[in-house]
Amino acid sequence: MVVITVTDFDAPRRPATSAPSTRHLLTVSDPPPLTPPDESAESSEASLEEPIPSAAWREAPQVTTRAAPPSARPLSVYARLYSGVGHRNARCSCCRARAGLEPESDFSSPEGDRGHGVGHRGHGGHRGHGAGHKGHRMGHYSHGERHRSSTAYGVRDRHEYLDLETGNRGFKAPYGMKRSQPETGDMSPRKPRRHRVKPLSPVVKRVFGKTSPGSGPGSGSGSGSGSGKHGGRRSGDGCKIKIINNLDKSIQSYVLVNLKTTQRFEDVLQDLGQVIKMKDARKMYTTWGQEVKSFSQLRNDFYETDTFYLSNSEETTVRGSKVTREESRNSPPNDKKSGKILRRHNSEPLIQAKDKKSNLTRKRSESVNRYQSNSGTKGSGGGGGASDQVKVSLLGKVRTFYKASKDQPVQYLPPEKRLKLAWVYGYRGVDAHHNLWVLPSGELLYYVAAVAVLLNRHTDSQRHYTEHSEDIMCMDLHPSRHIVASGQRAGPGARSASVRVWGVERLDTLHVFGSRELQMGVAAVCFSVMNQGAYLLAIDDGDEHLLTVWTWHNEQILGKVATHQDHVYGAKFHPMDNNLIITFGKNHLTFWNKRRDGIFDSVDVFGMSSARTVLCVEFEPGGDLITGDSDGFITIWTIDNDGQYYKRVDFEAHMSAVTSLLMLSEVTLMSGGERDRRICAWDSSQGYVKRAETKLPDAAGGIRTLCPQRSGASDGNVYAGTTKNMILEGSIMRRFNTVVFGHSKNLWGLSACHDSDCFVTAGYDRLVVKWSDQHKVIWKAPLNSEAVSCAVHPLDTVVAVGGIDGHLTVFKLSDGSQVGSFRVCGQPLSCLSYSPGGDMLAVGAQTGSVYPYKVGRDGQVYVKFGPMQGSQPLTHLDWSTDGEYLQSVTIDHELVFWNKRTLAREKSQHQLRDKNWATYTCTVGYPVIGAWPELHYDRQQSVWTDSYADSRKARVLVSACRSRDHDLLAVGDSEGSVQLFRYPCPLNVQETAQCHSVKPQSSYVANIKFLRSGRQLVSVGGTDATVLQWRLQ
Repeated sequence: MVVITVTDFDAPRRPATSAPSTRHLLTVSDPPPLTPPDESAESSEASLEEPIPSAAWREAPQVTTRAAPPSARPLSVYARLYSGVGHRNARCSCCRARAGLEPESDFSSPEGDRGHGVGHRGHGGHRGHGAGHKGHRMGHYSHGERHRSSTAYGVRDRHEYLDLETGNRGFKAPYGMKRSQPETGDMSPRKPRRHRVKPLSPVVKRVFGKTSPGSGPGSGSGSGSGSGKHGGRRSGDGCKIKIINNLDKSIQSYVLVNLKTTQRFEDVLQDLGQVIKMKDARKMYTTWGQEVKSFSQLRNDFYETDTFYLSNSEETTVRGSKVTREESRNSPPNDKKSGKILRRHNSEPLIQAKDKKSNLTRKRSESVNRYQSNSGTKGSGGGGGASDQVKVSLLGKVRTFYKASKDQPVQYLPPEKRLKLAWVYGYRGVDAHHNLWVLPSGELLYYVAAVAVLLNRHTDSQRHYTEHSEDIMCMDLHPSRHIVASGQRAGPGARSASVRVWGVERLDTLHVFGSRELQMGVAAVCFSVMNQGAYLLAIDDGDEHLLTVWTWHNEQILGKVATHQDHVYGAKFHPMDNNLIITFGKNHLTFWNKRRDGIFDSVDVFGMSSARTVLCVEFEPGGDLITGDSDGFITIWTIDNDGQYYKRVDFEAHMSAVTSLLMLSEVTLMSGGERDRRICAWDSSQGYVKRAETKLPDAAGGIRTLCPQRSGASDGNVYAGTTKNMILEGSIMRRFNTVVFGHSKNLWGLSACHDSDCFVTAGYDRLVVKWSDQHKVIWKAPLNSEAVSCAVHPLDTVVAVGGIDGHLTVFKLSDGSQVGSFRVCGQPLSCLSYSPGGDMLAVGAQTGSVYPYKVGRDGQVYVKFGPMQGSQPLTHLDWSTDGEYLQSVTIDHELVFWNKRTLAREKSQHQLRDKNWATYTCTVGYPVIGAWPELHYDRQQSVWTDSYADSRKARVLVSACRSRDHDLLAVGDSEGSVQLFRYPCPLNVQETAQCHSVKPQSSYVANIKFLRSGRQLVSVGGTDATVLQWRLQ
């Protein structure tokens, strides 16, 4: 709060002992944080507070009258509300005459006696007005030059000055003018002194009004006609900047700072810290973490930067990065050798210095590196074409990409770091059955995509078996509980399905077989029980559902038979007969008896009667078969003396399908229902009378499988896998708690946080989830429609989620509470991207248009001012580092550039080839086109092309992400592969970019992101809702 003493000099003369007439005291309250004037919203939709115009300082329409408290402590600098330039302590002739002194010619004003005007320049460089005000015009010196008309400005009769250094309720005026001295009451004029006047301390002024077109950072008033070195700030009265309290980023203010003061830079930081309520401010940082140490650096190196952070410690957190003194000194954005400064704010464009001949000595390793690109070679320009462009035919359409004018070192060797799977989120319960077990070590065994997961709840760690090349379809645990058999689906092309047998201790593969017998996939696998699990059966997922039995230790086939035309859900060995196999599925329940010659005799118990779809089976201790079907019935089958199977018990257990059966003890049977979400306990000794039941919450979904928490225990504690990809633990007598949480439908939205290794996902299950760096759910919030995209604000304040219905929903990143929702268009919002400064949001839609929004209050206010019209649906968006351009990718893999100023598509891609991008998620472009799979060079046409005639079978890049250090590129394709390249990754005829590749899933990798630390990578799947976290090592 600034306290202003107003003194009237037109009052009648009083004795020297009396104090001047003080009419009233003005109090101006601190304004709320403001957006930059050139970005302030003018739409009626804006809810940002409009800045106060500069005329308000003259008219003061919003001031309040009250008495100043005696304890009011002003700022410690000499501040006035008019300008950033101090008066030369001089005496004009008119003022001396009024004071009864003789005029002095060398200090007289060349413009004579004129009325005191409101001659403040403000931040717009106004010369001042003189109409309607009494007094005299005052000439003065400005930085050693006499009577510069551009800096001459008047002082009103009511001199709105405050001596913030002494704290007196008066003003400090130049010599010859009257001074308020409440302590002594002496109003007599002072004698002039003719010594060299030291320039005043810098004037720090809060800025409320809009700047004129020529004002703002880098523009000075008439008094500052001179400028610094080329490209620097004008060295006039000052610069307007935005300062932010690093401890509380909600406290920020616009100030006008004099850059030509002789006061120490450290003292100015102290005064700026008081403006934003920070004690002992010591450091100033840019938005990307580089420290500002002097006025000259602020004037020259950062003359395009308008936002700074203040900190009171040696280390600070700026934009999510912890910056120390040594890191700020060696900050990557400050590249002195290349003569440029990289900007990370929308108002901070890339500044290229003058071209100078570099005298730097190149390192020997760089000079002999044969993998470094050479602009003079024919291959580096795209293979025989122009040296600055490359033509690529993607799915039959030729695209042209332009090389940057300055050569970048390119290495085609694989990166030094590799991908190691660190964590698997979720569980596959949507389309899988009987896929949850407990190992002797206490680990939970289940599978997600192509990964078998072993979760240790005690140490909160995971182990992974990752030898499968396609999604796992079924799994079974050996009776010894130390060996696992898992079957995978067939891959694209000629890759067939297979069964892998592996150990749980060392996660080593013991046997792989079935590639000839299994064509489409593996519908079921099962170990035998009686002969210590020596037999293994597998059912092919083809049309005939071929059943094959092996002795798995020598991979010898014992027999095979076609089972059923309809879908087969599973198969089991009878626990008392190794030659008796039961298969079940849609409209069939069949007993297969294998003879010595390998021929199978079958008995279909349904026959010609009304068939049911059997979903699960279990066995009584005596050997009778228990089945659960899609109608909610549980049936117990037994055999008579003639070998005929019949129903012993048949009762309705659930209102919908029975999806899981578990015999806990000799008398207790537990059943789980899918739609009714109920778990029931039945007493088999009393004719299957219901003993108890419980119901899962709706958010958990229906029951998919039940598993005892401890093998052989009958205490009723079980694990329950659900249809919404969750694992819960509990019992009928107590509530169930979530152990594993995951998305249950298509997953597309992924965005990384900027202050931590947390990330946010949003999917078709109408949930947006924030995950911690400890692999836990911080919060989850419901949505009104399916989500297809999301983006986190650069300040980590909010997350925006794009819906399939064209609505944008904004949530607070701290707790997940909804800020608001509004309609953008009538099509899905396929991609979102905040500008580097966080004051803009670009929304890409299936309409092909980009809808830009001005963002205020750190992401809580949005004002639409677009759109940028397009035709093809968009998939990815990236902002340039200066916040002026956008690049996007269409569904046809076309790279499109947009101009924020003109709100139109940029026609010339060649002009933007040197543009630096804050992020790079586009799947096409010169720096990433080398990561595209199966491209070959046609020397006759001088075009790179793929070999896909059918676009539906083509392997294409679906997602991409560049690391924060600009040295790595991670991509995901349509066949589920995640690849890690060096960045940049252009095409080259002589060499092919090499990478580290893993294939964790069969579905496409919908999105991929590096986390803040740069040591973690997250990929999400599409149809299987997979979330995988990778560690770079």
